[in-house]
Amino acid sequence: MTYDQDENSRPQDQPGEPAPTPQAEDNAVAPVSEGGTPSPTPPPGPARVDYPDAPSPTSPMGVAAFVVGLLGVVVTLITGCFCAPLAVIGGAMSIAAWIFGHVERKRALSVGEPVSGLATAGWILGIIGTLLMIAWILLFVAMMVFGLSLEAMKPGGRGF
Repeated sequence: MTYDQDENSRPQDQPGEPAPTPQAEDNAVAPVSEGGTPSPTPPPGPARVDYPDAPSPTSPMGVAAFVVGLLGVVVTLITGCFCAPLAVIGGAMSIAAWIFGHVERKRALSVGEPVSGLATAGWILGIIGTLLMIAWILLFVAMMVFGLSLEAMKPGGRGF
């Protein structure tokens, strides 16, 4: 085969050589129309991947359980240090996180989806926050009882 010298050059058939077959870029034979000329091959489009059964990576209830559980633990720790009765505020948040996490885990297991990590973390944080609240309240009650008993032991103390 020889090539013409101009810009739009294409192979010219030499006598004795077979005619070249039209091929696409990926070495696949281009479709031929009725007239015998190859029809243009459309360029390949972007790859599309559909995942119809893929579960959502995060669920709103799982996110809520995690956020409320984290806030519950932090509020319980902070308020319990300064005023143990205020630890009930963080404890209420922790109980809500415990419930949110439990409901989301139960829903995911009943549907057959994998359990969200945020739901599990919120559930665990809810349990921890609730236990912290109980510990602060017990500590507060113990300090009150101990303080009253010390007052009763003083000479001239009022007692119980």
